[in-house]
Amino acid sequence: GDQRVGWLTAEKWPNAYLDDLGFEQVSEIESFFKPDLLMPDEGRQLPEVEIRPVAATDFASLAAVEAATFAPLWRHSEETLRLAWRECVTFDVMVENGRLIGFQFSTGARDTAHLVRMALAPDYQGRGYGSALLRATLDGYRRNHLKNVTLNTQVENLAARQLYRKYGFSGTGHKLPIWAISL
Repeated sequence: GDQRVGWLTAEKWPNAYLDDLGFEQVSEIESFFKPDLLMPDEGRQLPEVEIRPVAATDFASLAAVEAATFAPLWRHSEETLRLAWRECVTFDVMVENGRLIGFQFSTGARDTAHLVRMALAPDYQGRGYGSALLRATLDGYRRNHLKNVTLNTQVENLAARQLYRKYGFSGTGHKLPIWAISL
C-alpha cells in the first residue's frame, strides 16, 4: 500500500510547521453530537441481517471490510482492530448470508458513547444497511446506559454525514485538519 503517514493535530501550533516539513493537508475531521438515543421513523423496510457482538474469529473479515471500504491512510489493520476490541463498550458485526459485511465499535465514558468506527462493505452502502447498523448501535448504547453520542467523520464523507444527520446528529463546528506526508 500507501507509503504515507497521517497526522491528526488536536492543537493548532503544529500546523504552522507541518507544511515546511513536507506534510500536506489532505482532509478535515468534523465532530458530531447527538444529545439522545432517539431514532427516526424509517418509512421503509430495513434489510434483515444478523447483528451480533464481534467474535475472536471475525478479525480477518473485519480487516477485509476495512481494505474494501477505506483508503490505505484510513485503514485499521487486523491487529489494530483486535487492540481496539479491548477498549470498546460495544463492538458489533453485521452478517448477511454468512458473510461479514460491516461493523461498528464504540468507546464510552460516563453517559456518553463515542462511535469510533462504522464500516460497511461498498456493495452494501446506500441500501439501508448503514441505517440498520446505526439503529442496532444506538440500541446497544441504551443497553449500556449511555445517553448521548459523539463521533467524528471526514468532511468529504457525504454519505456518512447524511446518515448521521438523519439520525439526529449535529455538527459541533469543531474540525481538525488531517495532514499526510509521503515516505
